Amino acid sequence: PMPYAKGARVVIENGSDQPLRSLYYQIDYQKWPATPSPMRFHATHRRTAPEAHPGDAAGRRDARNPDGRANHVILDVRGRGHFAGVSLSVDGAGGGWWEGDEMFWIDGEQRPSIAGTGTEDYFGGAWGFRREYCMPFHGVSYLEKVPGRKDWQAGLYTLYRFHQPDPIPFTKSLRISIERGHNNHRRDSAYSSVAFYYLEAR
Repeated sequence: PMPYAKGARVVIENGSDQPLRSLYYQIDYQKWPATPSPMRFHATHRRTAPEAHPGDAAGRRDARNPDGRANHVILDVRGRGHFAGVSLSVDGAGGGWWEGDEMFWIDGEQRPSIAGTGTEDYFGGAWGFRREYCMPFHGVSYLEKVPGRKDWQAGLYTLYRFHQPDPIPFTKSLRISIERGHNNHRRDSAYSSVAFYYLEAR
């Protein structure tokens, strides 16, 4: 649901250098005598460009990343609301990128109260993403191997995770990020995400 009070605007942007050959859309809406909820739906897109590969030693098992400084930031927002999900696209340069942990700082926490065990676990693909699959709340909607990248984990991936059964509420702020490989040792991979969340209107 995407409640609004005064009006809504839907924009479709072509972010590629190729022209659209066709476009289909359908927009349905309802008029209510009063706003059904103080919450408003939001979607935030973020990109993190690839950097130089720091080497596999950076991702050793005992390496720790408590502050998430070099992580890909999925969302950083202030206000009251709840997190509904994320779509993450990764141009994985090599093996190990999906060992990156997700981190949630809720209401200004000093340390993340939700710190995961790996990208593949958060997106429901434990032991790695070997094929496309679509479940109601998690899946791999796109997977393409790239010629010349020998590691079986390298390639183009789009993953999704929706928190409809387990929304993450916040009252003051929410910051979400994900490591690019364990301890960010796969910073040579490009990341792009869209976070979906509700925020109370001011």
